[in-house]
Amino acid sequence: MSRKDEIGERIKTMRLARGMSQGDLASAVHCGQSTIAMWEGGQRQPDLDMIDYLADVFNVPPYAILFSEDEIARRISTLSPEEVRLVNAFRMAEPVIARAALEMLENHPAKSEERRA
Repeated sequence: MSRKDEIGERIKTMRLARGMSQGDLASAVHCGQSTIAMWEGGQRQPDLDMIDYLADVFNVPPYAILFSEDEIARRISTLSPEEVRLVNAFRMAEPVIARAALEMLENHPAKSEERRA
């Protein structure tokens, strides 16, 4: 199963668990019903902004849409203690704070220097 198929299946499962039709979900995230059908059918994949909208509608963290529970557990098991603390803090933060922290880390000068080396 491809990544698009897996994401589509998770979207469909979350939608049905909430008793929503494709049209209901389309209205909630401001897109067409055909877009929802393409996601769920694995023909297209939502962009990251849409993943955020879907996460808000489903009341789940965005990673729950992007990754299976097994994949999340596998990825977390390879993190250092500091990385686990960082991930937990990120998850607990208000979205605006989390985005600002992510932007700060991505634009940190030391990271840029390491890339040049």
